Amino acid sequence: MDKPLSPLARIVLLGAGALAVIAGPILYLLPEHTAVYFAWHIQQPLTPVFMGAFYLAGIGNFAAVAILDALIGIALFLLPQPVAPLWPWSLTPLTARVIGGWHLGGAALKVMLARQHTLATAWVGLLANAITVTLLLIGAWWHRAHFDGPVLTTALYLLMLVTNGGISIYAWWRATRPTPVPT
Repeated sequence: MDKPLSPLARIVLLGAGALAVIAGPILYLLPEHTAVYFAWHIQQPLTPVFMGAFYLAGIGNFAAVAILDALIGIALFLLPQPVAPLWPWSLTPLTARVIGGWHLGGAALKVMLARQHTLATAWVGLLANAITVTLLLIGAWWHRAHFDGPVLTTALYLLMLVTNGGISIYAWWRATRPTPVPT
């Protein structure tokens, strides 16, 4: 029988997940800029790539992705003018707030999914998330010429979509496959 996590264990795991969400892409995508974007300068670029790959592999927790979604949503919704220039494509204050609202809705869905005790009860939300991410990736491909924001945020946006979609598809597949009957 599974024993639920204690509140302290949940806090530690959320913190570790948040660290993975932040440090993983920085180390993996910007290995030659660790002096600027990471805690210390790492001279050999393969070391941060290695570290970043392990951080990214650990982002299998919807709660950690929900934190990132919520932070993005709050920033876009409450501070659209200073945040919009950092976005992967041009935003007006209104469209920044709309996208911020969608991120907050996505964060709420991911929190609900993270709180499910079995995948069987989460499969509808997982499927909806996987479809949304797939549509966003198709749209990004079709309109790739309109990515006019910073290269780093564009790469992080696409990485977040791929990670989020991969987690959703894998978890949905696990939730919907038949359970073997013991003999």
